[in-house]
Amino acid sequence: MGTFRLQHLSWLASWVAVAGCLVLGGVLFAVGLNDYRRYSLGIQEFDRYRLALLAANHISAERGPANSLMGADEDKAAGFQKQLDEHRMQSDRSLDALEASYATDETRFGKERQALARLREDLAAGRNAVDTVAALPLTERHGHQIATAIGKMFHSADTAIGMTDLLGEAIVSNHSQISTEIVMANTCSRLREHAGRFGSYVVMMLTAERADDPELSLMLANTAGRIDSLRELIASYGAAYLTDPAVADALRDVDQTYFRTSLPYAWGIALKALKQPGLMTAGEFTLNYVPGMRPVEGLRDVIIERLSAHIVAARDKAGLLLALAAALTLFVTALLVVISLALRRLLFRPLLAAKDQIIQIAQDDLTEPPLPHSFSREIREMFDGLQTLRESQRKRRALETERDRLTERLKTLSETDGLTGLLNRRAIDTIGMQALLDAAHTGEPVAFLMFDADHFKAVNDTYGHGVGDLVLQRIAETIRAEVRGCDVVARFGGEEFAVLARSTTGEGARQLAEKLRRAVARMVVAPELDLRITASFGVAAWHPGEESWAELVEQTDRQLYRAKNLGRNRVCMREDGAKDGLAETVAPRRKSV
Repeated sequence: MGTFRLQHLSWLASWVAVAGCLVLGGVLFAVGLNDYRRYSLGIQEFDRYRLALLAANHISAERGPANSLMGADEDKAAGFQKQLDEHRMQSDRSLDALEASYATDETRFGKERQALARLREDLAAGRNAVDTVAALPLTERHGHQIATAIGKMFHSADTAIGMTDLLGEAIVSNHSQISTEIVMANTCSRLREHAGRFGSYVVMMLTAERADDPELSLMLANTAGRIDSLRELIASYGAAYLTDPAVADALRDVDQTYFRTSLPYAWGIALKALKQPGLMTAGEFTLNYVPGMRPVEGLRDVIIERLSAHIVAARDKAGLLLALAAALTLFVTALLVVISLALRRLLFRPLLAAKDQIIQIAQDDLTEPPLPHSFSREIREMFDGLQTLRESQRKRRALETERDRLTERLKTLSETDGLTGLLNRRAIDTIGMQALLDAAHTGEPVAFLMFDADHFKAVNDTYGHGVGDLVLQRIAETIRAEVRGCDVVARFGGEEFAVLARSTTGEGARQLAEKLRRAVARMVVAPELDLRITASFGVAAWHPGEESWAELVEQTDRQLYRAKNLGRNRVCMREDGAKDGLAETVAPRRKSV
């Protein structure tokens, strides 16, 4: 009777579990389907948003060739007209693509269609104003006419940005988790627009009857302030994404190319235009200024790529969860039915024991557990398989330990010079490049020293290569004893050695080189040999933003070569080149003698 009741209780529990699994699976499936549809719609909305950003960028980019054309004479007008036509074609294609995206649903997007129609009208008005000025002879064009045309192009750009804001808000309302990326993309678009406006204001100053117009100067200053505010906004929002190398690199490119180069250049031209009317043509200025804005577009494109990947990944994840919910529901339901039919007396205890052993093996616990009692031949075979797996894991652990030991040994051998025990050139190149990357972030000074033994060939020829090897070993021992623990010493090749000195200024590096030079000069190679060695040193200090690791090595090598030419047994530093009067000519890599 007890067995009968337990059997019925088991069946009841099984069917309750099946019903609950179906209900839960249905709920998960419905939630997953809703998320999948929402993200699929979000991808379509994002595609429209990206098209709107692209159209806004193209419309802003039209002003460059438009400004050049309005300030060009007849000889250069044809070239600028061709550029302007190409930019207008790109803008029109972007707007056509955006309009085509709305054709999929004629009942929606009323507000967006109105914004697009208004943008086309404003853009046509701005282009007409540009063409009207460009059609006039150069002598009849006046600064206020050009300023008016530029202002109308500004208005069309404002309309385009307003449209991107409208689409961005629609995305954020449904996908709030990507609001930061949307804000960054919009901010980058505005930064590109205001950077272009700053250039347009400089063009106005170059073409105006009075470059010192107070209103124009005020607009220039206000735009510069707006640009700085947008950069700070990008930096604050981008802080969460600086772990992404592509975003960090794009931000550095914006700072280096635009904020440190193009923007100061435009300011300089604006200030000169106040004193020197007719300083340059609008085309010349535009040709120099516009390329500096491309990194801003690059930053925006990187953020858009990350945003697109985020939405697609969310959609794919929702689809995967949807499929998993359906598959898991069916699988678990079938499994529960099979298990309810296959239950046997005393089955669960050995299965639980097997589960515990699997967890132990997964946790790398390979101790031998006691075997449970009363299990069938199949269960015994399962435990035999677990024992085989345990033995295999033990062998794997031993092999991994031996592999790690050999890997570490091979790494040491590949980075160490066999004769002196110092690091070899490949190792110090790797360490040096990383040191410069670290210094670029921390501002820590770094210096590099290279030296080789003077007349080393004569030592080999006179005493033999065995003594030459002993000289190199003694030099290595001497240098290691003289440098700090944080300095990196390497045999650079042949009789040439190198020292990478962290946290060391140029003057500190010079003092270190003099210290090493004197130490080598005092060095006793062997008591029985009447042999003294001197060394020539080249020193170069790294300056942030000036040179890469390869260039630093090249600068140091120049100084070593100069030390040789000046008579050996001395230290030469890059900053001393002008005093010596010796040309800083790069000699090919050579074996010093």
